[in-house]
Amino acid sequence: MKVTRHGNEMDTVGEAPKVGDIFPTVIAYDEDDQAVTLPKNTGKKLLLSVVPSINTRVCSIETKRFNMEADNFKEVEFITVSDDSKEDQKNWCAAEGVTNLQLLHADKGDFAEITGLDVPEFGHMARMVFILDETGRVVYEELVTEISSEPDYAKLLNELKK
Repeated sequence: MKVTRHGNEMDTVGEAPKVGDIFPTVIAYDEDDQAVTLPKNTGKKLLLSVVPSINTRVCSIETKRFNMEADNFKEVEFITVSDDSKEDQKNWCAAEGVTNLQLLHADKGDFAEITGLDVPEFGHMARMVFILDETGRVVYEELVTEISSEPDYAKLLNELKK
């Protein structure tokens, strides 16, 4: 897939899951380095936001926005995955007061390769948002082709309301 960062074109390695696909089983890690298998089988919809680095302006804005929106969607689980260290994520959550979503760190290689979001030239994952139904099927996906831009919040929040 083609993405840009400040207008510079780069390629991801592989293809991300599309609407209608069953999301692949991937592992990310919580603040205690405990493995979390995604998608979770909680019987809830899942909004899965993948961001390059939580310590950048756009990733921070996006994650804080989803943290705020989680209050409006009690029937949806909100998870953000980045390839930051658990310490960076813990410090960021404490500084920003983020408590309504789960922030997970990924082994960039496995998670990024399985989801098709690895951007070797960038050294991080591409920015993408998925909504999965209760069975783990992708019902919405948005690859943010300009990595330094935010996703279309209105469109994806409308999808969550369905």
